[in-house]
Amino acid sequence: MTRHFALAIAFAGIAAIIAAVVLGPFFSDPNYSSLSNTLSELAGQNMPAAWIMRLGFVAFGLSVIVAVVLRFRALSIAVGLPLVGFGAAMIAAAIWSNLPIDADLGGSREEDTLHSVAASAMGFCFAGATLAQLWRLGFPSSDWLSWLGLGASVVLPLGMATWPDVDGALQRMMFAISFVWIAHTISAQQLPEHT
Repeated sequence: MTRHFALAIAFAGIAAIIAAVVLGPFFSDPNYSSLSNTLSELAGQNMPAAWIMRLGFVAFGLSVIVAVVLRFRALSIAVGLPLVGFGAAMIAAAIWSNLPIDADLGGSREEDTLHSVAASAMGFCFAGATLAQLWRLGFPSSDWLSWLGLGASVVLPLGMATWPDVDGALQRMMFAISFVWIAHTISAQQLPEHT
């Protein structure tokens, strides 16, 4: 029962952020591009309708925290703590926003820096959770989904740094992988600890 409830909460958060990702650009700056601009820029300071994406971040972050707390024993502390950190960092990324895509809209560089710290923390926490899950299953684990999540958390940010023209597409791919991995992990049966 708890497992299904936790999964329903996770799915609700995933649905909320997907809705924000899909709907947000229609109400945002006309120059916003889902291919080249990130979700952080969609939620950026002084951006039109930025609240849509910020609400998506908060909903997803909260849903991850609640689902993980409900399934904490099944996940183990090694997987659960980084996931709670991931959710908290997601909420922090909504509280402190990125600079807008148009410099004329102004904005606080200090807030932008705090947003970057929160976004980096999200990436580290997600990578830590996937790595912990792989360790629990015993290296070399055949858990291809955790390997994909770990690889995505390393390779896709490097791709974003290398090819800024497709930042938005690469980041959306990273989020999509996180949605699948989190839902799968929340729904998994309790596993014995690796020794």
